[in-house]
This record gives sequence, structure tokens and C-alpha cells, in this order.
Amino acid sequence: MNPLANLHGKIMPLEEVTISPLDRGFLFGDAVYEVLRVYQGKPWLEDEHFGRFARSLEEIRIRGVDMARMRRRMHETIKAGGFGGGGLPASHARSGAAQAFVPQGCHAAGAPLGPGISPHLR
Repeated sequence: MNPLANLHGKIMPLEEVTISPLDRGFLFGDAVYEVLRVYQGKPWLEDEHFGRFARSLEEIRIRGVDMARMRRRMHETIKAGGFGGGGLPASHARSGAAQAFVPQGCHAAGAPLGPGISPHLR
């Protein structure tokens, strides 16, 4: 299975993800990034991670992010990929253009999915 990404609620192969080179999050790193660990298809310490994610967004004054929607998207991505375990980075840029989940080092059906690559590098 190939690595997947969830960009704005659309689950797609990682190699299809594109972000404008003029995106503020891409240009200035104006974003928040959090990595959750997934065990047996379930995010570990989910409440703690999303609490920190929300506080970090507030600290840099990125407001209006629907955290419940971000959680749903995370779970949709885990389910779509059949990920058993690994790291699951989540990010949100001020522009909103880089809201994404990209499983890194996750396993589906016992097979490694390969190295995770941030969509911000596209």
C-alpha cells in the first residue's frame, strides 16, 4: 500500500499532494505541527496531543480551526490506510492550505508504507 495524505478532507496518495509555493505556511513555516503515535490503528494520547495542538495554534494566533473536524479527518485517514502503527503528523498553516495528515512509518497489513514525506516539500 502506498502512503496516503489527507489534505482538506480529501484522502489521496501522497505523491498527488500539491501545495502552492506561494502558500504562507510553506514560505514562512507559519504553521503548527504535531505528531501522534498510532498503535493498533488507534492514536495514543489523542486528547493530550489535540489539546497541545489547539494551544499551539492559539499561541501563534491561528484561530477558527475546527479541531473536531481535524480529529475526524485523522481517523478517516487512519481507517482508509488500514494503518496498524507508526507516527501520524498533523499540521495546520495560517493560510489553511496545509491542513494535512501524512502517516509516517505506518504499517498496513504488516507491510511498511515507506518513509513519510511532508506535503510541505511539494
